[in-house]
Amino acid sequence: MNSFYDKSNYTQNDIENLIGEEENLHLEFKDKDSLKRNQKMEISKDISAFANSTGGIIIYGIKEEDHVAKEFSFIDGNEITKEWIEDIIYGNIERRLTGVEIIPIRFDDDFNKTIYVIKISQSINSPHMCGYKKYYKRNNFQSIAMEEYEVRDSYSRVSKTKLKIEELVIQVDSYGGTQHKFNTIGYKLMFHVKNISNNTEPNFKFMFSIPSSIIFQTSFEPSDFFLGKDGNNHKFLVSVKDPIYPGELYKVHEQIINFSKNTFMNLDNFYINLALYYTGGVEEEKVSLKDKLFIDKDCHSKLSIENFR
Repeated sequence: MNSFYDKSNYTQNDIENLIGEEENLHLEFKDKDSLKRNQKMEISKDISAFANSTGGIIIYGIKEEDHVAKEFSFIDGNEITKEWIEDIIYGNIERRLTGVEIIPIRFDDDFNKTIYVIKISQSINSPHMCGYKKYYKRNNFQSIAMEEYEVRDSYSRVSKTKLKIEELVIQVDSYGGTQHKFNTIGYKLMFHVKNISNNTEPNFKFMFSIPSSIIFQTSFEPSDFFLGKDGNNHKFLVSVKDPIYPGELYKVHEQIINFSKNTFMNLDNFYINLALYYTGGVEEEKVSLKDKLFIDKDCHSKLSIENFR
């Protein structure tokens, strides 16, 4: 089911392969009658329930029996359109719901034989109230009303995330000088953060400081990230306003630093300080450049002082 959910495009064959599959917490089958025009409240209930939980997929146009997909129950795509479903979502669910994809599948290119795949992401703005003026969640094979304490807990969902600073990646970027005698060596530092929780983090800030004696080479204006000098370090702050989803690895920033001969001679004294600020707390690390440069397989571990002019 995970591979089915992760797809960005669906084919008729994908849908045909669902016959015989069982519903679960993240998958529900609905026949054509579930998309009738008098079912707006039920549609808003089911979609909001997935958003208030951990997300999932509703397949409209498949009849189930004992929670197992039995046969197709095609929808007339000329009457029940993607735009009509969107209007139900935006007009009957509060707060406004985002992260919903409506994917029509036309069997044999026939609008009268339409299946709708509706993918719903776990919402970072939950809980969402449906047209019944109630809050629902997923429980096994169905959508059930949330208890009062669950609604309260859902409001604080975004504060229960856990982010991790991933290992710093360093790669050789450029050489200054001749093939065997360099004026400088440029290294690209790549900073990553991973969401290791089951909840979505709406935004975070990533701070790093690099010894000011290192020569900087950047492709952006320093004012975009530069906070200023703090002792012997330059401090930088990257504000990330994009959500980071459960299990997602996010590249925060790339920074190029050029090592001169003097820098290379004093690697013992160079550290990069990292700090991550998010709704679930603060993570901090201190990275030795010497340890990274002589361990990272992508860097030149055999460089010596003789390589510099």
